[in-house]
Amino acid sequence: MPMTAASMFWLDTLRDYKTDHSLPLPFDRYRLSDEYRTGREMSVSFDFGEDLSHVFLAYSSSNSITALQLALACYYAFLFKLTNGEKDLCIGMNTHGRYKEELMSVIGMFVNTIPLRCQLDPHWSFHQLVEHVKEIITNTLKYSYFPLQRILSQHPNATKPAFIETSFEFQSFKSKSDKKEMMIGNARIIAAPISKNIGEDGIMSNFDFTLTIQHDLDIDQLSCTINASLDLFDRKTIDIITQRFHSMLEQLFNVTDIQMKKPIYEFSLILPNEKFFTKSMNNTQYLNFLGEVLPVKLAKLMRSMVTSTCRVWNLYGPAEITIDCTSHVVDITSDTKSIPIERTLPNYRCLILDSWLQCIVIPQEGELYVGGVGVFIGYLGRDDLTARALLLIDGEVFYRTGDLVRMDNNGLLRYQGRKDYQIKLHGQRIELGEIEQCLLETSISTCVVIKWGDDHLVAYVQSTDINVEELRKHCQSHLPPHMIPSIFVVLEKLPINANGKIDRKLLPASQFSSLTNIDQTDVILLTPLEEHLKCIFSKAFHNESPNVNMSFGQLGGTSLDAIRALVLIRQEICTKYLLGTPFYNSYLRLCGAKIGYHTHIYTTLIEAPWLLEVGESSFIGEEVVLSRPITSGYYPINSYYYLHKLWLRQLIITSFHQALDFLPPFDVLSSVLLRWLGARIEDDVKILNFHQILRFPSNLLNIERGVTTFGGAKLVSFKMTKEGLCYLDEIHLGSHTNLGGGCTIMPATKLPSKTIVGSLTLVTQKTVNTQRTQFLVFLFRVLGAQIGSDVILPDISCLTDLHLVNIGNHVRLSKSAVIQPHTFEQRIYKLAPITVNHSSVLMSNTLVLSGARLQGQNRILPWTLVMKDDQLPPNTNWSGVPAKQVI
Repeated sequence: MPMTAASMFWLDTLRDYKTDHSLPLPFDRYRLSDEYRTGREMSVSFDFGEDLSHVFLAYSSSNSITALQLALACYYAFLFKLTNGEKDLCIGMNTHGRYKEELMSVIGMFVNTIPLRCQLDPHWSFHQLVEHVKEIITNTLKYSYFPLQRILSQHPNATKPAFIETSFEFQSFKSKSDKKEMMIGNARIIAAPISKNIGEDGIMSNFDFTLTIQHDLDIDQLSCTINASLDLFDRKTIDIITQRFHSMLEQLFNVTDIQMKKPIYEFSLILPNEKFFTKSMNNTQYLNFLGEVLPVKLAKLMRSMVTSTCRVWNLYGPAEITIDCTSHVVDITSDTKSIPIERTLPNYRCLILDSWLQCIVIPQEGELYVGGVGVFIGYLGRDDLTARALLLIDGEVFYRTGDLVRMDNNGLLRYQGRKDYQIKLHGQRIELGEIEQCLLETSISTCVVIKWGDDHLVAYVQSTDINVEELRKHCQSHLPPHMIPSIFVVLEKLPINANGKIDRKLLPASQFSSLTNIDQTDVILLTPLEEHLKCIFSKAFHNESPNVNMSFGQLGGTSLDAIRALVLIRQEICTKYLLGTPFYNSYLRLCGAKIGYHTHIYTTLIEAPWLLEVGESSFIGEEVVLSRPITSGYYPINSYYYLHKLWLRQLIITSFHQALDFLPPFDVLSSVLLRWLGARIEDDVKILNFHQILRFPSNLLNIERGVTTFGGAKLVSFKMTKEGLCYLDEIHLGSHTNLGGGCTIMPATKLPSKTIVGSLTLVTQKTVNTQRTQFLVFLFRVLGAQIGSDVILPDISCLTDLHLVNIGNHVRLSKSAVIQPHTFEQRIYKLAPITVNHSSVLMSNTLVLSGARLQGQNRILPWTLVMKDDQLPPNTNWSGVPAKQVI
C-alpha cells in the first residue's frame, strides 16, 4: 500500500482547488452556519424504466465503460447545467475501503469518502466527457484507500471541505435474493436505512445534495434517488431538479444519438411546461412607466398615497431598446420581498441566456437579451461598441442588456442586478445586489454594497434610526458568512449624481480603524501572552490594532495570512516558552546536536544543529549566533566541509521549500533572514524568489541597497573545475542592480551599480558589461511605440495601443506587467497616452491604465493597479488596488 504515491496523487488532484468553495446549486435559501440548520432532508426517486435502462446499459457495454462511470458522467453533465456553467466540479463518493483481499470477508465498516474532481470543457461532447470520467475513476480508485483525514491534512483550509456536501453513490443489488436480515450465532442482524425518518417527507442528514443510482441486477434496470437538504431547498425545487435530471437522461439516451454529439453546454434542462412559460412571456400586453429599481417600501408608500382604483406599474427597459420592454402591476399583498419586472410588452421578445448563449432553466440567473421593434440601430460612429451590444439570434437582432434576471415559478421576471456588480471574494462568487436586498428588509431606506480591496465588503446604508449592530445581526441570520459586510457605514443621505442614482465615487472612504474598536477591546488589560499574540496578528493581517474578539473574515483574513500567523506563532511563541529548558535540549539532540547536562540554550540562531557540540553546565544567550562561516576556495566534493556546509544546505532547502514559500514576494523579511544567516545586505532590497537566493552561502553574499531580483533569478552556490573540485567565492551585487527572470549569476561575479541583467542570461566573472537591445523593443518601435535605451520587456502582450506608449531609458517590466492605454467607460472605448519615465520598474502582474504618468524612478510592486490619469511623483514606490504610495 504505497502511501507516499497516494499522498502525491491526492495533492496533485486537488491542486489549486478551493476546497471550501461550495457548488452554486439553485438553493432557495443561503447556507447559514451550523447552528441555524435543522438537518432535515427530502428524498425523491424515479425508475429509469425498461427502455431507458436498456439503452443506458447498452451504451455502457458498447463503449467499454462501467455503469458507475456512465452514471457519474451523466451527473457531472447535469451539475454543469444545474450550476449555470460551473466547470470545476468536485463531489464526494463513498468507497468500500477494502483495498486488501483479506478485508473482503471481515465484518465491519471500512467506508472511506474520497473527492472526485472533474475539470470539464463545455465544448466537449458527451462521449468525450465519458472518456474523461472513465480516466478519473480509474486513477482515483487506485488510491481510494488513502484516508480522507490525510487528504484534507494536505490542504490547510480544508477543515470542512465543501465537496462532501454534494455527493454521488452507485449501488448494485439483487432484489430477489438479497436478504434484509442474517443470523450470526444467536444474533440476528437487520439491514438499517442510511437516513433516519423524522416525519412526512423528512429524513435526517448532514449533506446538501446527494444523487444515488441503483442497479437491480435481477431485472437489469436502474433507478435514481435524489436527497436534498430542506435547510437549503424547497420541496418543490427538489422535485423539479429530479424531473430535470430525468428529462436530461431521456434526451441523452434516445435512439437518434443526436444529443451525444452536441457540446455539453447545449444540453437543455428546460421542462415542457417551462417552454410554455418562455413563449407566454413574449406574448403578454401591458403598458406604462415608473423607472429605476422599485423597492418594496417605496411601492407600499405609493400604494398608500393613491386611491384603490389607481394602479402602480413597474416598468423595465434600457435606453437602447427605446425605454420600456416589460411591465408589472404591483400587488403589495404578493410582492413582499421584491417587485418583479414581469412580462414582455407587445412586439418585444426577451431571452434569458447563459455565458454560452443557451436558455437557462427556472429559476437560474442569466443575462437578459431584448429583441423587437424598439431595439436601437447602433451607437453613432462606434461600430466596435455596437458589435458588442447587438447580437443576431435566430435571424433577429437582440440587445445585450448586461442586466441579470431570473424567472420564478410563476413565470415572472425578477431583476437581480448588473452583471458588472457580480464579484469574487476569496474564491466565492457574490451578487452585491443580494446583500443590498437583504439589508433593505430592515428599516433603512436605501443602501449600496461595494468590494473594498481584495478582502472586504463595505455596506453604505441610508438611515437615521438603526445602528451597526442591528444590521450585522440581521445579515448573520439571513446570509452566509462570506456575504456579511466587514463594515457598515450609516449615513443620513447617500450621495446622488445628476441622473438621480447613487454616486459610488462620492461614497466616503471606509474607516477600517473602526474594526479595532468592537466591544471596546482596547480598554481591556491583556496578559503578556495576549499582547504578543495581538502583535503577531497585526503583522499577519496588516492591521495596526486587530480586535481579538473579531472573526477571521471580519479582519479580512486570507489563507496566506493564516499560514503567516501560524509561522510567526511557532517562531515567537512556541520557542519563547521552550528556550533554556531540558525540552529544548532534547529537541536539539533529535536534530543531531551533542548537548551536555545542565546546559541552558536560549538562542535559535543555529545554522546547523547537527554540527553543534556544547559541554555540560554551559549557558548560551538568545543573541548568540552559532554558525561556521563558509570561506572561498576549492574543495573536493567528497570532503566533510562540502558535505556539511553545501550539500546539506541544498538538501534542507529542497526538502522544506514549501515552508519557505510563506514569504510574500519582495517582502522585507527575506533580507532580515539573510542577514541573520550572515549575508551583508543593505536596505531597500527586493527579492522575488527567496529560496533561490537562500541556496547560496549567506556569508559569501554581498548585496548593496536598491537591488531587485525577479522570478527565477539564481545565485549559483559553486562551480565545478576540470579537476573535479568545487569552487566557492563571493557574489557582489552593486546598488540598484536588477536581475531579470531566469538569469544565472556564477561565483566570483561582481556587478557594478545600476547593472541590468536580462532574462535567461548567464553572468560570470569574465562577463563584459555591454548594453544590448531586445528584438521585442525594436519590433515595438517599428509599430509606433516610443521606447528609450536599455529597456527590458517580458513578452509581446505587455504593451497595447503602441502609438500611445512612451517609455524612457532603463525601464524594466517583469512577467505579466501590462501597460494599457485604453479603458471602457459606460460601454465607450477611450484612449489616452501613457508615459513611463526613466529607471522605473513594473513588477509582476502590475497594470497601468490610460492617461497615467510615471515621472521617473518609480517602483510599482506586484499586483498593483495604476488607475486612469494617475500622476506618480518621481522616486516613489506604489502598491495596491488602486495604487497607493508606500514608504
